[in-house]
Amino acid sequence: MENVVQNIEENLDQYDNFIAVYIALIATIEGLQDYTNSVLNDVRCNIYKKLAYLPNCRINCSKTKRNRDNWCETCENWKIELELYLRDRSKYRIDWGKINSIDWFNSNEEVSKCFIKTSGHVGHALSGFSVLKDIGNLMSFFENLITVDIDTTKLKAVAHLRNKYFGHNYSAKINSWEKQECIDKLIDILNFPSVGFHPSAQLQIRFLTQLRESNTALDSILNRPTLQIPVSEARRLENGLQVTDSTRTQLHQRLQRYTKPSQCEDNNVKVASKLSISIFFVLCILLVCVIYFIGNNSDKKIEEDCLSIEHDGRDSVWKLVFEHVKAIYRESTIQRSWIANRIETMLSSSDIGVLITAEPGYGKSTIVSNIICGRYSKPWSNLYKSLISYHICRSGHDLYNDPSIFINNLAGMIIKHVPSIGNLIYYDDTAMEFLESETLCRDDPFTCMESVILNPLLESSNNETLLIIIDAIDECDLEIKKQNVFLKILMRYVRKFPPYFKFLVTSRYLGDVQNKLRDLKHIHMPTRDEYNRRDIHQYVIDNSDMSEQEVIKFVDGTNKNFLFAKEYLLQCTKYLSCVSTDVPESIYY
Repeated sequence: MENVVQNIEENLDQYDNFIAVYIALIATIEGLQDYTNSVLNDVRCNIYKKLAYLPNCRINCSKTKRNRDNWCETCENWKIELELYLRDRSKYRIDWGKINSIDWFNSNEEVSKCFIKTSGHVGHALSGFSVLKDIGNLMSFFENLITVDIDTTKLKAVAHLRNKYFGHNYSAKINSWEKQECIDKLIDILNFPSVGFHPSAQLQIRFLTQLRESNTALDSILNRPTLQIPVSEARRLENGLQVTDSTRTQLHQRLQRYTKPSQCEDNNVKVASKLSISIFFVLCILLVCVIYFIGNNSDKKIEEDCLSIEHDGRDSVWKLVFEHVKAIYRESTIQRSWIANRIETMLSSSDIGVLITAEPGYGKSTIVSNIICGRYSKPWSNLYKSLISYHICRSGHDLYNDPSIFINNLAGMIIKHVPSIGNLIYYDDTAMEFLESETLCRDDPFTCMESVILNPLLESSNNETLLIIIDAIDECDLEIKKQNVFLKILMRYVRKFPPYFKFLVTSRYLGDVQNKLRDLKHIHMPTRDEYNRRDIHQYVIDNSDMSEQEVIKFVDGTNKNFLFAKEYLLQCTKYLSCVSTDVPESIYY
């Protein structure tokens, strides 16, 4: 009986060793990520510096042009440069058709496929579905990229142990000494001088050292999702084993402790559970969805029409700003085309930009929202085409008024939408140090503006105008600093931007703002202007049941103030009929 128990315990230990090697391979992949991205960034940066003068490819030549003689100049030159990084071109032919050449300038993964023999094929990905998340692909990549200095014998040793102890191990058993040998070779790779100083390598070396000595180290990954096994991988593994049902059950129970469901698998579970609900309930849900879709169709259209300043998925302030802009645009019902034409004319005649001033309530923010959301709306679409970024100031809201957020968003939008000049920022070490820091730009926005925008773009050129909008600059006071830092930054640097940038700034009619932004052409919008009166008149007609005479009296009573007209109409239509007897004699009534 003792022998039987001992055999069972030995088998369980061997299953645990198998799982330990599985997790060790995942940990090695994670530990190599910093080094991998570092060498790939160097390759892309070096090639870009040579080819920065070329325009971006728009047709993805590697996928759309089978004959490489027909590739665009950009893709052809990138191909030539990438081939120079192959360690031995005689032994490896790149399958260009499995690579997206359009993404070479901004995607490490697409560049890496040029050096992986299973290029474009995910293969046996241990911890995800990226090419660079497979240990075999990584070893192939390191072996073929000439700038990688890791000893090829070490690379082949890792590839061999992966195949022997994991890829082709159908018994799911590994002895203790075999486990230690595997982990020693994995640690050896991570300890290589050019790899070992990276933080990701150091972190995984500590974990692998613990795992080598005891499988109890596996418990530490329960709070580390990146080292856990995707459920789909665990299922694939179990199905491929040549073991008895009882053994498969035992291994399943042990694997389950260290697995994590993928997002898509979570969704499948949710869908399956919903299908078990009664048909009547499903139909009710569908009906509600249809009603919701109809009711919100206009909101979706507004979102599509408006320019979002999201650029890296990290910053959340843009969502607040975006919702604020959409709310203002949603309430706008009058197309003030005469203003759009006037702004366009003034911008074309100015080297730097335009300052629009008007009294409170004129509708300056509405004008701005019409541009930001004017993708398909004439005549605002002409201004929208040039728009690269915007910033909305709001009195008493430091999150809105922080100039560091403006700088970060502007840099991000340039990198995202105009890579021909954005890459000058992206590949500038100082600029990226500021952008990646949580405090540098906030603590010193002046140096941040110079380091992130002005210095990298000093010698740049662009064929098209890039428009920057700043709304309500007079409201950009920071409560914590008791001053308008944003206005000071504009005053100091607005002339130092490259000539293809132009500014559109709005403010109340204040002498201090006009004086500090005197480099901008000034447009003042008087409330008593006939065009403004006509717009208010039309707005009242469209939103009330007043007669023509009542409308005239009402407009005169508002002192030509658009905001007052709108707010009063909202109130009187809510509580009473908007007739002449209820119209105030003046805005102060």
